Amino acid sequence: MSIGEVIFWVSAFLVAYTYLFYPLALGAIAGVVKWLRPQKPLPDPAVWPEVTILIPAYKEAESVIPKMEALRRLDYPREKLRILWVISTHEGDESLKATLNALKEYPEAEYLVVPREGKSAALNRARPYVQTPLTLISDANALPAPASLKAAVRLMLRPPEAGAVGGFRYLLKEGALPPEAAEISYLHWENLLRKWESFFDRSLGLGGEFFLIRTEWWPEITSLGSGDDIYFILDLGFRGKPIRYTDEAITFESPSVDIRTEFLRKSRITYNVLHGIFARVKGSDIAREPLFFFFLFSHKLSRYFIVPPALVLLFISSSILMLQGKIIYTLLFGLQALAWLEAFVFLYMPYVKIPMLLRVPGYFILAHLAQAVGLWRFLKGESVTQVWQRIQRAPLQVVGP
Repeated sequence: MSIGEVIFWVSAFLVAYTYLFYPLALGAIAGVVKWLRPQKPLPDPAVWPEVTILIPAYKEAESVIPKMEALRRLDYPREKLRILWVISTHEGDESLKATLNALKEYPEAEYLVVPREGKSAALNRARPYVQTPLTLISDANALPAPASLKAAVRLMLRPPEAGAVGGFRYLLKEGALPPEAAEISYLHWENLLRKWESFFDRSLGLGGEFFLIRTEWWPEITSLGSGDDIYFILDLGFRGKPIRYTDEAITFESPSVDIRTEFLRKSRITYNVLHGIFARVKGSDIAREPLFFFFLFSHKLSRYFIVPPALVLLFISSSILMLQGKIIYTLLFGLQALAWLEAFVFLYMPYVKIPMLLRVPGYFILAHLAQAVGLWRFLKGESVTQVWQRIQRAPLQVVGP
């Protein structure tokens, strides 16, 4: 076997390990154990615990009504809920008045105004104001389904009690462009992986749209460039606290307004995740919780550090092997070339109609290009204020009756 072939097949294995072998191995183990030991439905607690729903917000006046209406429809005892908006602002910010005016229509909503220093800083400032046993951190543009909070609390209280629980992120796909429609397929696979990791109490993919955390284990975020969700997950995981996911806790979101905006969002997420990893992961943590580090490597580190260069090496090595007249590599190069071409079509001609089954490879390439950009900005040492850009989304829809 030539050097080019070794590079090709090693690169192919690394990509397949991250997105196929690792998830399917977890799913197979979880499936066998559940077949041997079927799980019973989780019972309601004798007393539902108090929950603070904490909503970080910056320029989110248009999200207030959909968000508050969704919270009013939650199937959870009213007397057990506290709603706290944490509103970031700065000098000359005209959106603050509009946000506060919208909140006047909802007397149950409290608010805390903080300087704009990023979401992580806002959460750090809000922490002393939260006294309830559980806190649901939920983005302003995320609409939880009525049964979501009870489902998450049940799973949180299952012995041994969890440190955090996340839910199913569902994109409102009405009017979605082809790239966003492809993301929906990608999210379904990602949610399956979260579910299989949750079987081992080590779910790495929880997001800021719905993040239920045990308040006493809520850590201060020491690196303000970090994403709050990944920082919390790492802190809890390396302290041996269970981290779980349930697809019964559904949260609805609108997609980004266009694919270039989605590209920026993914690159920013990569930047935040890398900040969190390098701020929180220590050698002593890895030695103490090697299994959690294995999950972290397989789900996160491999995606950001291994898969993007592996995709490039796959493309280059197959092109060289094709020139040597090897038919199988000619075919594989052609398939890759179509996926890369599709990624650029998504970026520059997003309205081009592409059959659904063919959209996912292009979206896969596009997502990893965005991750490569986020990695580059992190390695360059850009600050969080340089990286952060407000993400425009499609109009937020009120979900439910």
